[in-house]
Amino acid sequence: MTAWKSLAAWAMRDQLRRPGALLLTAVALFSLVVVAGVPMLLARAMAATAARVLKAGPDLVVRRVGAAGWMPIPASPAVSAVSGVPGVIRVQARIWGVVRCADRPVTVMGVRADNGRPYSGLFVSPRTGEAVAGSVAAQCASGGTLSLTGAQSLSVRLAATLDVTEDVVAADLVLLHPEDARRLLGLPEGSVSDLALTVFHEGEAQALIPDIIEAFPWPASVTTRQQTVERYTAGFAHRGGFVALMLVPALLALSLLVAGAARPSQKWESEAALLKALGWTTGDIVVVQVAGGGVVALVATGAGALLSCLLVLTPGIHWPAELFFAWPGGTPALYLDASGAVWTLLQVLCFVLIPYTGALLWPVLRTAKTPAGHMAGGDWTL
Repeated sequence: MTAWKSLAAWAMRDQLRRPGALLLTAVALFSLVVVAGVPMLLARAMAATAARVLKAGPDLVVRRVGAAGWMPIPASPAVSAVSGVPGVIRVQARIWGVVRCADRPVTVMGVRADNGRPYSGLFVSPRTGEAVAGSVAAQCASGGTLSLTGAQSLSVRLAATLDVTEDVVAADLVLLHPEDARRLLGLPEGSVSDLALTVFHEGEAQALIPDIIEAFPWPASVTTRQQTVERYTAGFAHRGGFVALMLVPALLALSLLVAGAARPSQKWESEAALLKALGWTTGDIVVVQVAGGGVVALVATGAGALLSCLLVLTPGIHWPAELFFAWPGGTPALYLDASGAVWTLLQVLCFVLIPYTGALLWPVLRTAKTPAGHMAGGDWTL
């Protein structure tokens, strides 16, 4: 134990003898972990948040399609037709669409008085002429009134604002009475935008699609919740992988930097030879150098990982919406899911530390093999 303590103390002393190289290596490692960790952690957090949000949604979404694209659905006959499909236990006709509020697009949704939805403890059930809006959509209100423009123009009173913790899904959302929403979107009387289905067993959702399509007299498109989750997660994973690919040149530069900083000088070769003459083994010399470099790496990468977590997972952050997602009309506060963050950070650390270790170990092994007689002309000050 005493020998290991002595080697550790020697390793730290040796690192402090080269403060310039020490600082340069630490800054390079710290910066690379932050640059790699932030986008990869953000992609993972957004994917986990999307999966969590969509898990609370319907199992299947039915849309009517035609030659011109999306078409309104006649609510009563459509609900009756799909309710008869075995395995479908609940059908919800939904009214929603995208309109403009001042200079920004917002999503409007009709909410029935007998089917209000709780958002952050607020039971949303807007009356005719009233609206409940997300934090970004509420910014376009003037004097407590929202002026919405779709197929028609509509002015409604802003009755309440959703909590900012809902921003990731409701920042640009405006909840209206169904009749107000239908009139604003130009939907015919008795028509809805789509149907949200709940099935008896989620694993059977894909198998029910042919029967559901067959139940309607018009062409329909059916999307499962799993398909939607996969689309979001694949998109975020693609962004994270693209960033990782872009970092390969940076990793090469880091390896060259570390190799240059750790490259044996004539002075260090002479010191290694003198240490061997004093009884040090090749293993002792390698341990000293690797331990010193390892301490620098652990401190720098640990600090980089911590900063990455703070930048991405701090509740209520705005900068990802501004920098990466270009949210139109406003920047919502993000409350992201932290599940999987540890695994992502471990991947980032391996991504950085493996080439660093190779760049550190190779020149040290070469130096440690210096014969004890190679001391002529060297500076032996230890």
